[in-house]
Amino acid sequence: MSDTHPTSASSFTLDGTLDRFEGKFAVLRTIDNQELHWPIAQLPPGLEQGNAVQLVLSTAATQAGEREALAKTILNQILKKPSSSP
Repeated sequence: MSDTHPTSASSFTLDGTLDRFEGKFAVLRTIDNQELHWPIAQLPPGLEQGNAVQLVLSTAATQAGEREALAKTILNQILKKPSSSP
C-alpha cells in the first residue's frame, strides 16, 4: 500500500458497467472484473443493462472537502463575471 493519499473524492472511484439484473439486485462489473450486487431500488433512474457506472467511495471528510472545493469554484465563477452597466 502506498503512503500517498488521494486528495479528492474523484480519486476514490471504480469504473464499471451494469452487467445484468438478478432478482432484486443489479450486478455491477468493475473494469477489473469484480462483481458488486447493488439493490435495484437504489439505482439512478433510467440505468439499463450495459450502461457505464462510476462507483465512488467517500467519507464525511472527503465529502466536506468536495463541498468546500465546489463552493470555492462557484464563488470564483461569480466573482469573475463582468458586471453589467446600467
